[in-house]
Amino acid sequence: MITIQNLHKTYSGKHCVLDGITFTFENSHIYGLTGPNGCGKTTLMRCITKLYPIKRGTVFYNGRCIVGDGEYLTHVGYLPQKFGLFKDLKVRE
Repeated sequence: MITIQNLHKTYSGKHCVLDGITFTFENSHIYGLTGPNGCGKTTLMRCITKLYPIKRGTVFYNGRCIVGDGEYLTHVGYLPQKFGLFKDLKVRE
């Protein structure tokens, strides 16, 4: 179970994308995030998967805070619709 409590995310310290999100994703359920472009779906997923640092709010996995939890990412997956590639990097990089 993933529980999000009072999650906030801003860009450049000014543009608020997530404003106090609180939600619980129960085990054995499938969830879909829908909404218009720019409403924070991708930002939420990137916070849940630790791609973006969480400065305000908390994400819990089975009751444990994900910050500092090394095992957490072995239980969570994220497949974005579009992948961001760095064209100047080689495959090994």
